[in-house]
Amino acid sequence: GERDFSNISLEERFNLSDHESYNDIQNYLKSQDLKKNPLVINNSKLKDIKAVNLYLPYVKAMTAYLDNADLRGADLGNANLEGADLGNANIKEVKNLEQALNLELAKFYQTKVTEIEKKILEKLVDRRFIVE
Repeated sequence: GERDFSNISLEERFNLSDHESYNDIQNYLKSQDLKKNPLVINNSKLKDIKAVNLYLPYVKAMTAYLDNADLRGADLGNANLEGADLGNANIKEVKNLEQALNLELAKFYQTKVTEIEKKILEKLVDRRFIVE
């Protein structure tokens, strides 16, 4: 299936989590070799997307605009977040954040985290995080 979604723009507040095909998407992603053939969302505009618990290891999200995205519980192991904008995003309880690539080059402003994500991120970036 198609995995390169570079330069796409989704309508603001797109709720992938409640989409009727969400479980099928999750199962598909989990059955794929994403290390070899990653999902690519480079330069995509996904403002306010809701994608709770989405399986996204190895995603290439370079300069992706994820402002105010709800990515709680998503798996970001080995995700490339170079230049990604995660301002106001909710990344509480994301899985494998410590394995994500180029976190120090991502943009974080008032990103919502737990103490766990805060500790990981504060080692790499000098930004303000909201712990709720």
